[in-house]
Amino acid sequence: MLVEGLLKRSGYNADDVVARFHRQAIQPQDIPVEELHSAFQNNLMVGCFRWGVRVVEKIDDFDIVPILVTRDPRDCQLSWFHARHLHRNDPLPPQMVESAELSKPLTVGDTFLSDIAELHAFATEKNGLIIKYEDILQDPIAFLLQVAEYIGIRPDRAALDLTIMEANFLQLVSDEENHNRRGRPYEALNSLSPEELAELNEVFGEAVTALGYPLTADDLPTLDLAALQARDVYKRFAIRLAEENSYRISEIQHHQRVINELQTENGYRIEEIRRINETLMRMRAALSP
Repeated sequence: MLVEGLLKRSGYNADDVVARFHRQAIQPQDIPVEELHSAFQNNLMVGCFRWGVRVVEKIDDFDIVPILVTRDPRDCQLSWFHARHLHRNDPLPPQMVESAELSKPLTVGDTFLSDIAELHAFATEKNGLIIKYEDILQDPIAFLLQVAEYIGIRPDRAALDLTIMEANFLQLVSDEENHNRRGRPYEALNSLSPEELAELNEVFGEAVTALGYPLTADDLPTLDLAALQARDVYKRFAIRLAEENSYRISEIQHHQRVINELQTENGYRIEEIRRINETLMRMRAALSP
């Protein structure tokens, strides 16, 4: 969403075609080919979530340059494990395995591991840009500039500033009603017991290694989580303040318009009274002996 926001604010078109059709309860494999063709024809960037390969396989007349954002698969599994109940009312609700343990498939027909392997192979084969979510979290400015350079655009400065302000990932308290969870990096490595981590590594170890993530917390990069949380809190506060001030400015502008309308209306009435008064004066003059 960050890249999409940056592109649109800079005057480029972008479309998350999979999300758009998901809201209409249409699976990626069922998106009409002409709709996919239109999306790639009319947009500089097309979002496809985990189904990118399946989407582009349906069209062959575009030179696709993939940008793949990865996250530690164990964190994805942990996040989905705790948030799976949030999607029961989605247009395409997943078939959850309610009794599943953390290291087991969480949905019927789960394709998470094969999706990871497929996307990574596709991006590697196409010499795509592969970036870790954890790196974006630490330095969103570098990420956006890297993407802009990779796709050959010069983003608008104001657009870049606004997008950077929206790049706030870490939450002190999750807001599950809005699908907004804590977003912490390396959560599995930092929070799971050795036994739980070993079970996840048994399942996801190959994918974890292929994507360049450490298997244990011993090899974690240095990360000042408190500083990153404070940064994102300040960003959200600034956005909230701007929204409130925008509302107040709108209210002031509304009241100013009302005042102008009243002044115009009163001016019209004063002019009418003046004309009536002149008419009465002429009538009095005409009736005078």
